[in-house]
Amino acid sequence: MQPVSPLTKPRAPTSETAKATNKKRAQTPGKFFKIYVLPPEHGGWFLLLGPFLLGALAAAQPHAALFVLLLFSLITYIARQPLTLLVKALSGRRAKSDVRPALLALIGAGALAALLLGILLWRGYTFLLWLGIPAALVMAWQLWLVVQREERQLGIELVGAGMLALAAPAAYWVSVDAMTPTGWWLWLLAWLYAASAIVYVYLRLKQRRLKEMPSRAEQWRDGRRTLLYIGTAILFTAALAFGQWVPALTPFIFALAGAHFVYGITHPCVGVKPVRIGLEQSFAALLFYILLGAAFLI
Repeated sequence: MQPVSPLTKPRAPTSETAKATNKKRAQTPGKFFKIYVLPPEHGGWFLLLGPFLLGALAAAQPHAALFVLLLFSLITYIARQPLTLLVKALSGRRAKSDVRPALLALIGAGALAALLLGILLWRGYTFLLWLGIPAALVMAWQLWLVVQREERQLGIELVGAGMLALAAPAAYWVSVDAMTPTGWWLWLLAWLYAASAIVYVYLRLKQRRLKEMPSRAEQWRDGRRTLLYIGTAILFTAALAFGQWVPALTPFIFALAGAHFVYGITHPCVGVKPVRIGLEQSFAALLFYILLGAAFLI
């Protein structure tokens, strides 16, 4: 299941005229790809690619199967878009005319995903099937919430981030050709950071809508949840590092992420466009995963 990025607004129900216009636009290849194939959650890409990069860097053993796994991860992430649109259309949240193109896109993505998974299983990476169990359960839960019109909740996004963080152990295990405990630690670390980053992005989006610069006291009050998440992550990883379950540099890397969040808390982005917030967090996430992956090699 892929979480709904806070950088993307949900599509509101359209009128009959707008639905007809959307149907006409969807007939062109470009519009079909944009509406029924490409996920609208631009910030969500790093929730998948970041953990994958972490696992690949921590193993530092690239080979062809890892590339196949990357393609499989991307296709399954993309498949969520037509699946969600199909469920919305069948439940009355979108026009019935969306059923056929959404189903067509889903069949295409599903067939490609099945082919790539078949290659991985043929190569002997059957342990990847264990990761599919929690992913399927969380995806089913999210689709049920879509039917109930309750999918946009912070808690759901945090759970979804944990599911996407499974890309870290998957990449690591495929790289080392074994299901080792290190993969689970990578998953936990990736989830801890993703959860903190999601809360931070929510804060930044709130800041941009402010009419004036808040006082210092207001800044700290608004940033309490972000500080709680990253502070807990720092303390927890420090305990893990003390027990030698993760590299000694791990809590320091989380502390660097915490410094970035503190800067954002004390420097509100009033009036800033969402794309700038997304680029800022994408760069910060990329740096975090590179540093953490390198720490496992030291």
